[in-house]
This record gives sequence, structure tokens and C-alpha cells, in this order.
Amino acid sequence: MNKVIQSFQALSNQSKILLFCGVFLGYYLLSFNADNSAQNLFIVLFVFIIYALLTSEKEEKLTKISDIDAFITKLEDIVVKHDTQEMVVKTVYRVHKPLKDLRYIKSSNEIRDVLYSLRYFLIYDKEDFIDIVIMIEYFLKMHFNVMIGKYDVETYGAILNDIRKEMLNAMYSSFFNIPQYSTTYSSSNLLTETKIQIKKIQAITYKYMKILAHKYQNVLKDNVFKGTTGIDKMRSPLYDMIY
Repeated sequence: MNKVIQSFQALSNQSKILLFCGVFLGYYLLSFNADNSAQNLFIVLFVFIIYALLTSEKEEKLTKISDIDAFITKLEDIVVKHDTQEMVVKTVYRVHKPLKDLRYIKSSNEIRDVLYSLRYFLIYDKEDFIDIVIMIEYFLKMHFNVMIGKYDVETYGAILNDIRKEMLNAMYSSFFNIPQYSTTYSSSNLLTETKIQIKKIQAITYKYMKILAHKYQNVLKDNVFKGTTGIDKMRSPLYDMIY
């Protein structure tokens, strides 16, 4: 019985809705020959449960969006107050203007979701996590400006690649500072969750580089961003240790 309850709780709201639809539809069909009051009762219950589940799912989504917004605002405040932003990417890019916001991160739902999923980094590896956030923002900003032709692709294409490498290496390094279990967060295994989110960042940034390489294929002759991340060359010994 406990296994049945756990399996039900693991279902998404949409799956639960479908399950309830099937159950009540079955009851309705079985009671088709019953009196009208019984049929009406099942219809009312059927409609009420669907409405309740849909409303609950909508509220959960709105709550999560609100939580993500609040978290990104918190990150933005920390980054803006960071005294040495230029030190984070100094090995690959000379920063002329410190970040005043996280404009490009805030415009990417994919990145926002990943950073929110990694919010426990603020407890276990805050300094490196803020560095990662800064690198992501510069990466997105630079990519945007190269795509619109504001930055020279031959110069900044290589810099983008280097920032991506530093970003992923920083994430690989941070992995070893994260505990496997935590009583603060609901995730059953933080290391597994971290692996998932690192791969997402790898895939997202690979997609960005692939888009860039496709647009400027006549300029970027040595294009290694083809196919999927399965052939991604941006791996290091740390990557092999994690995966």
C-alpha cells in the first residue's frame, strides 16, 4: 500500500489528472444504468477534481516563477556589489564595464531555471557560484553582441569559447564542494542534481556556440560545434572524474 501511495505522489499533476479522469470515467460508464442522481453526482465530482488539480498546478507554477524571480534578484544584488568582477574572467577577457545587472540571465528562462536549481551553491560554495554566475552573464552578453554584429566574431568567438571553458571548469570544481545529502533542500541527492544541472549548462552553452558557428560559418572555418553535446570537446579531467 505504501508503494502505491509513493508511486501516486511521484506522478506529475497532469498524470494525476489523467488518472482521475480514467477512474471517474470508468465509474460513470459502470453506473450508466443507474438513476440520474448517481450519474449527476459522478459528473459533478469529476469536474470538481479536474478543476482543483488544474488550479493547483497553475498555482504551483506561479509560485515557482515567483521564487525564481526572487532568487535571481538576490543573485543580481550580490553580483552588482561584487568588487572584483573583472578578476573572474581576467584570463580570457578584459572587462571594461562592471556588470550593473543580470540582464541577459534574466531574459533566459533556461539559465534562470538552472541557477535556481543550483541555489544550494550559495550555502556550500558561494564564492565560486557567484563567479560562475558572472561568467554566464558575460557569456550571454557577448554572444548577443556578436550575433547582432556589434562585436567582431573572429575576436570574440574565441573569447566566448574560452569563457565557456572557464565556466564549465568552475562548475566541475564546485561539484566537489557539494555534499551528497542535505536537510535544507528537498533533493534526495544533491550530487545527482548538480550533475544534471552542469550538463544542462553544457548543453545550453553548446547550443549558443552552435548557433554562432552556423551564422558565421564562412568566417569560423574551424567549427567544432556540430551535432549534439555528445561530441562536445569541452571536457577536462574533472569532467571524467564526475561522470
